[in-house]
Amino acid sequence: MGHPLLDLKNKTAVVIGGTTGIGLAISKAFAQAGANVIPSSRRSEQVRAAVAEVEALGSRSLAQTCDVLDNDSLTQLLHSATAKFGSVQILVNSAGRTKKMPTLDFPDAEWGSIMETNLTGTLRSCRIFGPSHAGASLLAASSTSRRLLLLSRCRKSLPIAQAKQQLLRSPNRLLWNGRHRGSA
Repeated sequence: MGHPLLDLKNKTAVVIGGTTGIGLAISKAFAQAGANVIPSSRRSEQVRAAVAEVEALGSRSLAQTCDVLDNDSLTQLLHSATAKFGSVQILVNSAGRTKKMPTLDFPDAEWGSIMETNLTGTLRSCRIFGPSHAGASLLAASSTSRRLLLLSRCRKSLPIAQAKQQLLRSPNRLLWNGRHRGSA
């Protein structure tokens, strides 16, 4: 089975927050494109279910939980991924949480907790996965803002509409700092 826009054979993707919502959709799309996919989150039952979906699409996978609030957890995910697949070429940060209430009514502690997961958690995973994987593609996805940013080594970003247009024009469907990267 293949994905109509991507060929990710011999690539390994770690999708943090890859067990529900946008993260699960990305996990399944990468699996369809031929990548080894590691969908991860805090809940082991959701991880096992997502791994089963990825494997049903013909991809190799790994069941490993992680928590973006815990550096050791992220480091263990990286070590498990590299032990099984050799290296990680793609990191997707899709872990996040929200609470439906007017912004101005948020208690500071609740706001801080959301920021810790959604923003600082992404930074943590980029710090852990980025340095040892020069050239890897890092992606941050958010279902709460309905925007998607492509990040290269967490230094540059690109709005989803522009990224989608460039991805569709790129012959190998890869972006690097918002520009065509060249051969994969």
